Amino acid sequence: MKHPIPLLIVFAIILLGIPDSHGKLRMFVPGNLRLSTGDFVPEQCDGRKLTVCESCNTIKVCLSNSGNDLNPTRRCPDATPYCSSVGSAIGADCRAQPDAGCSVTSVQNSFRCTGSGFYPDANSCQVYHYCEKEGAESDNYDCPEGYKYNTRTNYCQRWLFPCNRVVCDPNNKKVFSSFPGDSSYYVFCQYDNTDKTAVFVGAHVFACGKGSTFNENSATCEFRCPRIGLFVNTANPRQYYQCYRTGGRLQYTTNACRADQIFDEDERRCVIVSGGGGTNTTTEEPPTAPTEQPTVPGLCVRRRHFLG
Repeated sequence: MKHPIPLLIVFAIILLGIPDSHGKLRMFVPGNLRLSTGDFVPEQCDGRKLTVCESCNTIKVCLSNSGNDLNPTRRCPDATPYCSSVGSAIGADCRAQPDAGCSVTSVQNSFRCTGSGFYPDANSCQVYHYCEKEGAESDNYDCPEGYKYNTRTNYCQRWLFPCNRVVCDPNNKKVFSSFPGDSSYYVFCQYDNTDKTAVFVGAHVFACGKGSTFNENSATCEFRCPRIGLFVNTANPRQYYQCYRTGGRLQYTTNACRADQIFDEDERRCVIVSGGGGTNTTTEEPPTAPTEQPTVPGLCVRRRHFLG
């Protein structure tokens, strides 16, 4: 017995297959690099509007015409980071794209780099980030309307359905949770527990790296060996996986380079990166990729466990 295809899915397939009348609408497009605030003249509450722009990413509520400093302000959320009063007679609001006066430099973002590479945003499916390394300031990108960030292609993809966002719960006993829709990422929800009532601070996104997925039960990133050999942890290049065969199955150990080294997968060894980012200098002989379980004396092995 054949099962009928839901009408909504059929409608979505038809829409995705219809080209734009100008030939500009594509399935995958790159995101727009988010710009930051330049020299901005704050707008004043003068009784004509309910809200005004305090800065390129801060909105002010006009409770009083006098005593401008007493009117409360609020930072625009990451999904719509730009304050704009263009085309609105009522007042300013937060939008995804900046006004002309805010298009010269980049708006600061609350996203924290936890590693290197591309990261989805915890609050918006239309936003994603690129990090050079852990602790660096991220480059932030916005997908056009009608698109969402695809973590597997690192492009914006046409999307007609609501997407799943990170939902934090202060009563959740797990320290980390899988990222909705892609378990190669995981999330830590931060709360301030100074008072009796927990106050949400933010959600931080981590990457397991290429070939790894996050297991919520063990709170561990688990690597899937493609074959026997040595493979860099793309989320943390100071680590690498040593894959071997035992009992007819591929297994692995997680090894760590020294703190001043990263693993070069082509050279199959740990190397030091020069301070200027130039050519790597090899410092260790590459380990031999075993065909059976390794028994190297003194081998430094560290599994990525995240249990609190």
